[in-house]
Amino acid sequence: MFAVVATDGELTSKNIKEECVREKWISIVSYKNNNKTTIPVFFNEKDVISFFKRNLPKNWIKGSVNLTELEIDWMLKKGWQIEEMRFAKKNR
Repeated sequence: MFAVVATDGELTSKNIKEECVREKWISIVSYKNNNKTTIPVFFNEKDVISFFKRNLPKNWIKGSVNLTELEIDWMLKKGWQIEEMRFAKKNR
């Protein structure tokens, strides 16, 4: 499963290297769905790219990350929802 990585325009490439790598965290896209944190995930990177082209500003740093089962389990234990997307729909 692949998640969308994005910085919301606040982090620079330098910040990512200095903070995220050092502190071992990454900024993935989430949204609220019925008041629950929801993480959209995709089966391939092509759909991730389509998603961020449709939904994220061009000036944001963005990419994808391959999530392990352990990472998905960790998110589920936090009470987050995982939305498996088969295509890159437009989120509103």
